[in-house]
Amino acid sequence: MAHAQKTTTTHDRAIALKEVPLHHQVREALQEEGFRWELWQKPKRGVRFGLIRRDGEDMQTHVRYYEDDVIRAEREISNDYLEHLISPRESAHEEIERLLAEHGITDVTVSEKNFPKRMKGPMPTTRTPWKPLVVGLGAIAGIAMGATRFFGDNGN
Repeated sequence: MAHAQKTTTTHDRAIALKEVPLHHQVREALQEEGFRWELWQKPKRGVRFGLIRRDGEDMQTHVRYYEDDVIRAEREISNDYLEHLISPRESAHEEIERLLAEHGITDVTVSEKNFPKRMKGPMPTTRTPWKPLVVGLGAIAGIAMGATRFFGDNGN
């Protein structure tokens, strides 16, 4: 007895998508576009998830998906640099709307964010990597502690 082969129609896929929660659809679409979870994200109240995509060597796009199904997206200097803490932010909502539409997701709100005044203006031209600074300061602290212990034990 031959088995009938089931073909998936566009209608079947649309029904299947409706069964998947919207935030899962959005997360999957963004991950397919290169967005990833990173440890260095400031937690914010009401956020279901946050994803970051590296854009070149020194920029990143950060997307946060909130419990009320609203997305906020921004471009900023990469969190690999000290300037990330003080740099302006640029809206990325149009890009995220376009990416999601390419994945067939149009029933989500991508909100334009009002950035605080300190986050407006021109991007800094400098880029200061913070990780080498931390390693260097750790090494100096370790040497200083070792020297204190060595000279403290030998000086008495």
